[in-house]
Amino acid sequence: MNENLKLTGGIRVDIPIFLTDGVENSQFDNTTIPIIECEGYDLEGSTAGKVPSTQLHWSPRFGFNWDISGKKSTQIRGGLGIFTSRIPYVWPGGIYLRNGKTSGFTVLFNGAGFAPPSGDGSLGIPFEPDLIKQPAITGGPQGDVDLFADNFKFPQIFKAS
Repeated sequence: MNENLKLTGGIRVDIPIFLTDGVENSQFDNTTIPIIECEGYDLEGSTAGKVPSTQLHWSPRFGFNWDISGKKSTQIRGGLGIFTSRIPYVWPGGIYLRNGKTSGFTVLFNGAGFAPPSGDGSLGIPFEPDLIKQPAITGGPQGDVDLFADNFKFPQIFKAS
């Protein structure tokens, strides 16, 4: 409009990528998922341990700087755009940790469980490397199962100032 008004524009693309799937839980996928879907819930093809596909998070931005007098003594600045939130990787972290197979176990080593650490930083039970070779797992697969739709996208928000 005039030399005192500067306009800027840009675009940012965030691309979260997951390189490996989590642990597959075919028992959950073949028995529990059909029951959930029969109740009318659409799980959008998600299965235990499956990571979402790579999604592009487009973030266009526009800004302005208006130097009212041209002397840089009074300026009005502003802008607007779409911003991808700080990515809460704890959510998809559940694909690797909360899949019904790798959590919810009590592990005993030759009948002795892990005791809380003592004040000096050592374990409260005697530690012998051969005890680790034959763990006995009690209980079974249990706990939360985190599922993600294949087209999952992280939250985005429109901001303006």
